[in-house]
Amino acid sequence: MKLSYWIEFILIKIFEFIFSILPSRVVEWLGLKLGTLLWMFFPYRLNVAYNNLSIAFPNKTREEKLKILHNNYRYFGYMITTYFIANRKYMKKKILNTETNAKALFDKELENNKGVLLSVLHFCFWESYINYLNITGIKFSGIYKPMKNKKTDKYFLDHRRKFGNNLRHINLKENNIYENELYENRVLAIAVDQNAHKKGTRVMFMGRKTSIPKGVAVLHLRTNAPIYIGVYVKEDEKYRLIIKKINVPKYNEINEKSINSIMGKIMNELEEIVKKYPEQYLWFHKLWGKPKDKIKRNIGEILKY
Repeated sequence: MKLSYWIEFILIKIFEFIFSILPSRVVEWLGLKLGTLLWMFFPYRLNVAYNNLSIAFPNKTREEKLKILHNNYRYFGYMITTYFIANRKYMKKKILNTETNAKALFDKELENNKGVLLSVLHFCFWESYINYLNITGIKFSGIYKPMKNKKTDKYFLDHRRKFGNNLRHINLKENNIYENELYENRVLAIAVDQNAHKKGTRVMFMGRKTSIPKGVAVLHLRTNAPIYIGVYVKEDEKYRLIIKKINVPKYNEINEKSINSIMGKIMNELEEIVKKYPEQYLWFHKLWGKPKDKIKRNIGEILKY
C-alpha cells in the first residue's frame, strides 16, 4: 500500500481518538471552528463553489455569496467532527429525534413489493442521513464509489455498519444489480446531482442546464418503483429529513424524452430545497463545468464572512 494511503489512514485514526475523548458539545463546537479554519486557509474547491452559487443565485451580492460559503464550510466541519462520535448516545438521540414521516411513508410503499427509488442530494449531513435510515430499520441500499485507499474505504464502510445491518453498499460499477435491490423490496438511494457529462440527460437545475445521471428514471421505467426525494438538513439544533413523493405520468417506452421528463421533475423539486438551505448544500461539484475565473478574497473578506 502507498505511503500516502498509510498516512491518510493514520490521520483518520488520530482524529478518531482525539474526538473520542472530548465531550460531545465540545466536538460540535470544534466542528464549526474546523469549518472556519478550512474557509480561511484550505478552502476546498472555493472557485467551483463560488461559480456554482453565482449561477444559482445571480441576484445575490458577492458579500451574500461569501457568507453562504463560509457557513457551508462550517457545516462541513461540523459533519466531519460529529462523524467520529455518531455512535454516542447523545448523537444517536439527535438522529432518532429526526423530524420526518419517512419511516411511515416507506413502510406503506414497501407493502406493494416494488421497492422505493430515493433521489438524494449531497448535503452536509449525509452521514447522519445514512445513520438515521439504518437505526430506524429501513432496509436500504446506497450506491457508492469505492475509495482508492482500500484501508480507508473499509474503515468508512465498517463505521456505517455500527448503526445496524439495514444498509447495503452497492458498488457504482455494478449497475447490472441495481434492479435486484428493488426486486428485493428495498429503498435504493441514488445521488442525482453529479455531472454525468455525455452519459447523462440535460435538465434545468438552479436556472441553468446541466447533465445529471439517468439512473432513477431508467429504473422507474423498468420496474415502476415509486420515486421519492429525500434531503437531510439541520434546523437550529434538530435534524430534519424532508421526504416527498414525485408523481410522474405513465410512459409507454424508455427513451430520452421520458427519462428527461422524469429527471426534470425530480430536479425541480430538489431545487426548491436547495434554495431554502443554500448554506447546507455542498456546492463543490462541477455541475456546470470548470469555472473560468478564480475568486480572490482579501483579508477583510476572509475574516468577515
